Amino acid sequence: MASTSTLSIRLILVSQPESVPNKSKLPENCLIVVDAKGLLVGRDRPKFSSTPRLRLVDLAVSRLHCQLYLEPGHQTMTRNSNFVFDNVPEDDELAVWCPDKYYIIDHGSTHGTFLNGFRINLPKFVLFNIKHRIIQEFSKPQALGHLDNLRIGNHEFVIHIHSEWGCNDCLMSDHVVVNTDVNAEFVQRRFEAEKLKREQENKIWYKNITRLNEELPNQRKKGRLEKERRLENQRMKEYYFGKKKTRTG
Repeated sequence: MASTSTLSIRLILVSQPESVPNKSKLPENCLIVVDAKGLLVGRDRPKFSSTPRLRLVDLAVSRLHCQLYLEPGHQTMTRNSNFVFDNVPEDDELAVWCPDKYYIIDHGSTHGTFLNGFRINLPKFVLFNIKHRIIQEFSKPQALGHLDNLRIGNHEFVIHIHSEWGCNDCLMSDHVVVNTDVNAEFVQRRFEAEKLKREQENKIWYKNITRLNEELPNQRKKGRLEKERRLENQRMKEYYFGKKKTRTG
């Protein structure tokens, strides 16, 4: 069931590496909006998915680096802190409402994800056994707060969390909003690929039609000359040898 929360995150780009190609760079001081669908961050080109994705072209960013997601508000039961013993009756349990909150989790990236300067995941380690392989471990979910600093690879962002409208520092009208809709990008790429394919097919079709139109008169002329040659041969045979007599029974 889809969440109806109005809480959203706005990531404002603070800095990015100079080594990123110009065509892959994010706009200066751009804004990435994260809603209840969450956000996947990685280096790979996004594929068709229901979760929005942000592509960061940076060697320090893993193919699937981290994920931001919303934990919907829920009610939980906790025991009254005045009691020390575990065998407390159920009447003494308190109902606590946990509000909507955004979390970030690292997907076992190589260079890690840093929240307020602290790495949220452990570095990769090698398991020495019969087969040497690298173990990738997901980090524990870390809660995100307003004005937290988030560093993914060499990209640095400032987090703004608001229930409805943004503050004066993260208004959409003052920033270039980055499109993270994978489906829209996928459809656009598919449309461009089909358009290119259609143009190539049209070029091939036009080339073939042009070639046929150029060859058709030659073929007609060739057929007409062949027909005239056969009629001339038949006329010469009749002139020198006479017409063939057909047998009658």
